[in-house]
Amino acid sequence: MKVLSFEIEGWDEFIEGIVLNESEEWIEIVDNYHDLRLDGIKFVKRDHILYDFHEEDEIFKENVFRTMKQIRPSTGYVLDSNLINELKNLEIVMFELEEDDVCFIGKIIKSDSEKLQLLTMTSKAEWSDEMNIRLSDIRTISIDNEYLNTLLSYNKKMLRAV
Repeated sequence: MKVLSFEIEGWDEFIEGIVLNESEEWIEIVDNYHDLRLDGIKFVKRDHILYDFHEEDEIFKENVFRTMKQIRPSTGYVLDSNLINELKNLEIVMFELEEDDVCFIGKIIKSDSEKLQLLTMTSKAEWSDEMNIRLSDIRTISIDNEYLNTLLSYNKKMLRAV
């Protein structure tokens, strides 16, 4: 098990996580979004990593996580140019692009070699507009985290209530 922190092109904040799997295109991590709080899977696109580091703080967190023995396994997704197509089966995903304080949440409708079409979900858990995202702009993709699961669950409950 290895904890790495990453500086992402154009972002002010670093991201950090436990590395589960990696390829030439992507690194799959369990997202350590704050201190010792693990939540969800994040795919980090290598093209936009300025550098990664593994220093004293990351080593300490490795020891803590190893002691907890609650690390989830890899998703098993093939981390290549086909990753977006594999994620089409998911009900909700989150994309982070050029700015680290903006994300786009929704369901992937379709994709090709240059872009994907996303049916977006608002922060109030309402399905909204469709938008196109250039694949080259994607920095990270998050799945199966508490925020996404809560939005989707609330959306489904609201639909049943109607």
